[in-house]
Amino acid sequence: MKKAIFTEIAWFAGLFITAVLLSGWFFSNNALDVRDQDTYHSDGSKFSSLGPIQCMFFLALGFGVYFIRAIFSRFKIFSVCIGLVFFSLLGLGTLEYSLYNFYHTFSSVYWANSGPAAPVKGLFYGGDMSVVHDIRVLVLIKAFLTLCLAFTSLMIGRLHRGLSLRQ
Repeated sequence: MKKAIFTEIAWFAGLFITAVLLSGWFFSNNALDVRDQDTYHSDGSKFSSLGPIQCMFFLALGFGVYFIRAIFSRFKIFSVCIGLVFFSLLGLGTLEYSLYNFYHTFSSVYWANSGPAAPVKGLFYGGDMSVVHDIRVLVLIKAFLTLCLAFTSLMIGRLHRGLSLRQ
C-alpha cells in the first residue's frame, strides 16, 4: 500500500512539474515587447498571469493522463480511479466557477445597460455568436466530465464490492 501511495505522489509531482514547464514554454513573454517592471497591478503588486495557466495545464494534463491510465488498466487499479475522480471533480468545479462568472458578468452588463425590455443587440441581431459557441463547448466538456465521473464512480463501487467479497 505504501508503494502505491508513493507511486501516485510521484505521478502528481511529475504532472505538476510538466505543467509548470509546459506553461512556461508556451506562454513565455520573451518575444513580447513588455518588460517585467511594466507589469504591475494598480495596487503595486507584481502581475503574473502564469498562475491560473499553470493550474489549467495541471488540470488538463492530469485528467488526460489519469483517463488514459484508467482506460489501459480497465478501471481495476483503485488509486488510478481515485485520481481520475479527483481531476474530474476539480475540472467540474473550475467549469462551474467560470460559467458562473460569465453568467454573472453577462447579466450585470445586460441589466445595467439595456434593462429587461431591450435585448443585447450583438447577441440576438446577427452579432458575434462566438460567445454562444464557447458556452456550448464548455457545457459539452462539463457533460463529458460528469459522465466520466459517474462511470468511474460506478467502477470504483464494483471494484470495492469485488474486493470486499474476496476478503
